[in-house]
Amino acid sequence: MLRLSWRLGPARTSRRLVETLLWQLKRLGRIKKVELWVAEVEGRAVGFILLEFTRVWGHRGEAFDEEAVCIDWLVVHPGFQGGGIAGKLLSKAEERGRARGLRLLFMHTNVKNLAMINFASKNCFKFEKIPEGILG
Repeated sequence: MLRLSWRLGPARTSRRLVETLLWQLKRLGRIKKVELWVAEVEGRAVGFILLEFTRVWGHRGEAFDEEAVCIDWLVVHPGFQGGGIAGKLLSKAEERGRARGLRLLFMHTNVKNLAMINFASKNCFKFEKIPEGILG
């Protein structure tokens, strides 16, 4: 059974990773604008999504006119990929955006990350230009 739980503390099997993420966010002073949702199967953390609520979308400070939901990180354990977990995490991101009255949801990915590009395509993401300087 899949359960989504909101955490500001560590999940059992991903304690070090979650603690590292939260430490980084606290260091950056962004902890109030983020949410971490963990997908668990039988008490085991098998994926997570890190959301940030922001206007900034570019590495040089490019910004939307309004606040949006940014998927900073979406990860599903390889042994659990293809089972709908990423889709449920994406649904949670959409739900949290609606709860805040937001209309935009975005994420960045590497052009070589075909799994994420396929996932985004299947979930109706619109692809935009690649900002100059991203690829070197």
